[in-house]
Amino acid sequence: ITWGLIPANSRDGQNTGKLINARKEGIAVSSSFRIPIRERRCLVLADSFYCWQKEGLSEIPYRVRLESNTIMVMAGVWDIWYKGDYKIKSFSIITKPTTGHLKEIIPRMPVVVNEKQDQLNWLQNIPLSKQNEFNQLVENYKRELYISAYFNNYVQKKINKEIQEQEIVEYYDEHKSGFLMKEPLYKYRYIMLPINFKDLNATKKRFNRFNDSDQEELTKMLAGFLKNNLNEDDVWHTFDQLLKEIPALKDYEKKDFLKFKDVFVFKTEEGRYLFKLKEIKREGSIAPLSYIENDIKQIILNKRKLELQNRLETEITNDAKKTNQFTVFEK
Repeated sequence: ITWGLIPANSRDGQNTGKLINARKEGIAVSSSFRIPIRERRCLVLADSFYCWQKEGLSEIPYRVRLESNTIMVMAGVWDIWYKGDYKIKSFSIITKPTTGHLKEIIPRMPVVVNEKQDQLNWLQNIPLSKQNEFNQLVENYKRELYISAYFNNYVQKKINKEIQEQEIVEYYDEHKSGFLMKEPLYKYRYIMLPINFKDLNATKKRFNRFNDSDQEELTKMLAGFLKNNLNEDDVWHTFDQLLKEIPALKDYEKKDFLKFKDVFVFKTEEGRYLFKLKEIKREGSIAPLSYIENDIKQIILNKRKLELQNRLETEITNDAKKTNQFTVFEK
């Protein structure tokens, strides 16, 4: 790649050396640089650069490097000039007015971008007019993250996570209309027996009747079942959860097994199922408390978090007003 930009629209592809540098001011409208600055940015690495200062009739070279003596990363632009299959790649280094003590030696210097984020911004072709805006957005986002982390830490330390059963019941009673179900819920139990299980009829009676004596007897027999869910805790399930537990039910119509009267018995390659539907909550009815209890707990916790955050914001605002340490932003 050649130092000294040869623009793609050059007539003869000659490198006159006039475009080894590109002034930052006005680069976006320059006929040679307006496309490269939008689409073809690069970084130029060097350990230093030279500048010359006139002393009488002579020019004295000065070598300029970083105080850290590390690699200097300079902003640049590049382009490709084509003539048939022949092509020339070339680049220019972007310069700006010199600042600091270097002004005594040279009027202009390369644009140095040693910070990684600045390098990424440059290579992503962010328009020059937008870079400060994006940098400010990043800083604002960082500030918001710090504030959010502070709030979260404060809330975690102060919040009371103990929720009494009475509080859950009261919230449920006050907001029942907001807990309408979008799908049915089911209570059921099932066991899966080996194909050659001998005491099928007696077991089916116990499973269907399911009084205290039956439950005790079936519990003793659990080791002989291939799978089981007697649902002694009366847990509600969705239909998808039911099919996940017993995938073989996909082969049957709902009306065959979602009925209260009988035990539904069916056979698979693995064994014989006994399935009993206990209770249904229809779509549109109020969800049972046991099914949404954890959701209510989270709602109560979220309300407590919000109250703590509002309290902290009020305290900070009042304190800032007392010490006159605040800024008003107007639209």
